Amino acid sequence: MQHLSRAMSRVRVQIMNQFDRKSHEYKAIKRYWKLIQQESRKLSDKRFYRPAFRMHLTNREILDKLLSYSEDLKHHYHLYQLLLFHFQNKEPEKFFGLIEDNLKLVHPLFQTVFKTFL
Repeated sequence: MQHLSRAMSRVRVQIMNQFDRKSHEYKAIKRYWKLIQQESRKLSDKRFYRPAFRMHLTNREILDKLLSYSEDLKHHYHLYQLLLFHFQNKEPEKFFGLIEDNLKLVHPLFQTVFKTFL
């Protein structure tokens, strides 16, 4: 699973680098990187004032905003979360099925990790 986590992090950085370094999107993805790496079931629903967004937001709302910046990031995030879920629930058929179904559709970094699992 460490392979998968590192691949997600590297994909996030590559997507982040497509934005201008002074843009709000770049800074938000860079600042809240842990929310993308974190398991979605463990995200807090407590509201805090977030200076980067100038409003009170929960971690889930921040994550939704981050994912809205890039369809590619959103796709890889949801795939990453599904793989984490199936791995933690010890469902190998679904885990490996998901890998086989998405092998050709994902970023090359994910493809390398997927080939390691197969």
